[in-house]
Amino acid sequence: MTLQWPLEWRPGTQSVAIESARVAVTSVSTGATYTWLPAIGGLWVCKMSLRAGASPNTIPLPDLRALLARPNAGEPIELPDFSRLSARGSLMKHTGVVISGGSGRELALSRLPVSMSGILRAGDLISPSPGRMHMVTADVAADADGTAAVPIDPPLRVAPSLGAVAPGPARCLMMLMPDSGSAPTIEPPGKTGMTLSFRELAVF
Repeated sequence: MTLQWPLEWRPGTQSVAIESARVAVTSVSTGATYTWLPAIGGLWVCKMSLRAGASPNTIPLPDLRALLARPNAGEPIELPDFSRLSARGSLMKHTGVVISGGSGRELALSRLPVSMSGILRAGDLISPSPGRMHMVTADVAADADGTAAVPIDPPLRVAPSLGAVAPGPARCLMMLMPDSGSAPTIEPPGKTGMTLSFRELAVF
């Protein structure tokens, strides 16, 4: 089962970025190590600090521990970027917009208002399939036929889900990094500070 990080559990700080996915291979014959950037592009990484406790402005500590116990055992969790919960473009204001295809670093949308600018803005996030998050790399406008080609990063690694654009914030399927949050700090009065690191669960 895939878990979803509750939107009401806002972290104190959060950094979300695309990190180069490099692969290192050592030659059996020469012993030399070769490193290259594979075609999958980068992977999302996330680091966030939390405050858990019993007061209304903190995350309930028992609930947090229960949630984190499962990713620690290898269960993935869908995380949003709290600084970009909604797009700056107008995409979500238009009903009936569908994902009609996509490959590589481009996603195809259709049934848009014709010749409309500002559909998406550079830096907006979009989820073309559950748990897959991509950043729009340039402003997007609809063509005269109501279609748009959306430049994205990282590139698509699974086929997009054709059909209506998913509502709500984009989320990325991630795994909790080993030992993340294993040494929480106690902050008065009765609050626990914790830093968690996550990495995208890559699918090839």
